[in-house]
Amino acid sequence: MRERELKHELWLVFYTSTYSHLMEPAMTAALRLPTVGSVRDFSAIRTRPLRFAVDTWRDHGDLVWVRFGPKRVLLASHPRHVQQVLVRQAPIFSKATRGQELLQHVLGRGLLTSSGDFWKRQRRIAQPAFRRSTIAGFAGTMHRAAQDLVERLREDRQPVNLNEEMSRLTLRIAGETLFGQDISARGDVVGDNLGHIVADFNRLGTHPLPGWEKVPTPKNLAFNRALRALDQVVSGIVLQRRGQAPVPDLLGLLMAAVDEDGIGMSDQQLRDEVLTMLLAGHETTASALTWTLMLLSQHPAVARTLHAAVAGLPPEAAWRAPYVRQVIEEAMRLYPPAWIISRRAEQDTLIDGFSVPAGTSVFLTVYAVHRHPDFWDNPEGFDPERFAPGRSRPAAGAYLPFGAGVRKCIGSHFAMMEAQIILSVLVRQLDVVLGAGQAVVPQASVTLRPAGGLWATLRPREAVSPGRPSTSARP
Repeated sequence: MRERELKHELWLVFYTSTYSHLMEPAMTAALRLPTVGSVRDFSAIRTRPLRFAVDTWRDHGDLVWVRFGPKRVLLASHPRHVQQVLVRQAPIFSKATRGQELLQHVLGRGLLTSSGDFWKRQRRIAQPAFRRSTIAGFAGTMHRAAQDLVERLREDRQPVNLNEEMSRLTLRIAGETLFGQDISARGDVVGDNLGHIVADFNRLGTHPLPGWEKVPTPKNLAFNRALRALDQVVSGIVLQRRGQAPVPDLLGLLMAAVDEDGIGMSDQQLRDEVLTMLLAGHETTASALTWTLMLLSQHPAVARTLHAAVAGLPPEAAWRAPYVRQVIEEAMRLYPPAWIISRRAEQDTLIDGFSVPAGTSVFLTVYAVHRHPDFWDNPEGFDPERFAPGRSRPAAGAYLPFGAGVRKCIGSHFAMMEAQIILSVLVRQLDVVLGAGQAVVPQASVTLRPAGGLWATLRPREAVSPGRPSTSARP
């Protein structure tokens, strides 16, 4: 099997290097947009997609054609493009891209991957479960889980991987709010397999050949084994809950919800929605918190302001302090968990006056949009005051950590409340000290996470000494 996989990859390199030179120069010239793409670029797209996207934006501009094997994709990095693709022309741009195809292989037809009338129906059914009044009922669960983590870290003074700790915490919260049970104890099945899928997603998502994940290579077989293991857990919980008394968790709310015809979700639909919430819900929040803690360790003045904002409030209410939200919003500006959004043009159209043929995949680089110098002063700086009450909100399309338009994440309020509660609990009692000399490199996969993790010591605040080591992050 290893020999077969090697042959497949060698064939792919040959295929890419051959066809990447066959793009019609006349079409490129007619579109008047720069075009990049070579075997070297193709390798960078697969191994360092964030660096490639940022370098392409900075070197070539806001709208760039990229050769991706025999295909061309459009890399867009301006808030105006966000508005055109996700809002004004949303009906023209579908989610039928290679990345979405792979997500559908993993998640089925959940809210993240479905489209058309089916998506509209699912959204209407699921919407009541994500009302602010409903989500508020989970605050106690989130607070208890965060406090349990603090107690454990108080006893263990050894360095920890912050990304793993945040993932374990948000997975516990996802289990308790989704299923009414702590599934972190089944981490060998849920956490490990979710981690495997997330870590290996970019390899498959950037493969130009459709259906590559179904080719029985050793890596693909391991990927699909992890997926089957998750499927068994989630499907088993759904089947177990059928026939039981209703439970006021998210799964119970979804099971009880019906559309305008009185029809609810099938077991398969429930499986898809639950797995979507489990993967997207816990992974994105864990990523946002990891980057937030890193930035606070690098900016002690901000950390002191944040601690002062929560220290005088009751623990259960501290998360509502405006500065807590400001810090998280600014961290998500610099390190958006959903760092890129893909769409496919279903008919010939225009973006910024340039012709975009039907079938073109458009990639909105959220990471670049959040750093666009035309819309952000000192775009590389960490300044939570940008989001202070009374300050003008970012221009339309300039800030989209949860997407934009009709497909904006249904769980955005849940995620923000969870992140605010966890952060307020942590900063009241612990101080983050990063490992000295640690190079932090963002790794772009399903979410934006630090490659190799983020190692730090979490100390009780009264034991913190001045002069923290600092570390730098680079794309």
